[in-house]
Amino acid sequence: MNLVEPRFSALFLAWLTAALVVSPMGGLAQDAAPQQAAVQQDVPVAPPTPAEKARSILDAHCARCHQVGRTPGQPPHVFSNVTDMEDLVRAGKLVRPGLPDASRLYTTMLAGHAPDAVFDQANPGPTPDEIDAVRDWIEGLKQPEPATCSPRRMLTLADQGDVLAKLRHTGGETLKGLRFISLARAHNGCAVSDIEDAKRAVRDLVKAVQSSPGEVELPHADDSLPILAVRLSDLGWDASQWDALAALAAAPKLTDDVLRDAYATETPLIDAGALAAAATASGAFPRLGELDAKAWHAL
Repeated sequence: MNLVEPRFSALFLAWLTAALVVSPMGGLAQDAAPQQAAVQQDVPVAPPTPAEKARSILDAHCARCHQVGRTPGQPPHVFSNVTDMEDLVRAGKLVRPGLPDASRLYTTMLAGHAPDAVFDQANPGPTPDEIDAVRDWIEGLKQPEPATCSPRRMLTLADQGDVLAKLRHTGGETLKGLRFISLARAHNGCAVSDIEDAKRAVRDLVKAVQSSPGEVELPHADDSLPILAVRLSDLGWDASQWDALAALAAAPKLTDDVLRDAYATETPLIDAGALAAAATASGAFPRLGELDAKAWHAL
């Protein structure tokens, strides 16, 4: 079901078309014990709060890699305090109070983040109900301040998949060398300035990771959605380099065989922040150290 009807810009289509050309106790105490037990049995057990439920889920499925001191010898990750619920909210990037679709913690779980070294038959990862419980916790958090931008519908993974599906009809063989960077979290965060800051930060990120000279074009894949398109050839990359970062970033996977064939990958789209984190974790891009704090915050 297409919830968003993408409108491809003339500039983007021209850019895409051009690529086709270039590529106890005893006594009385004993007597009182049964009565005490009876009283205790009558006391109802309070159900866990949304935060307690979410913490239990994160502790079971995420803490092995993302909690300091949990696994000896575990290499550093983007975040390492996943069971500190207050810290997750206070940091403001992984959890956006009241906005689960703008929260990287939730969207990463939804995308099926399951490193082979962590999830096995004994722990296959969170169930849909557990993911929904984390969503409910985030959704119930009080926003620190009211939204200041015009209302907009949250952009979901399905919406972004619709864009890739529609673009397939216009790109031909060019799609095999085309990839996408999503600014959905900035969009879902509501503030227009967040999106503009994120766009500038993505341009800085691309400069830091490209291995070919020249300016890399990053046109919008669609006029109405914050999804930037990039050619692998402009980055100086082959498909395997993108796929390696997509795996580190827990990028969402295409479920449509036709689309996988069209893009020659099952992960053509990566969240901008997740891409930056994956590129850093890979250790293959020393120029990332040149990004200033503002750029990192925007991503």
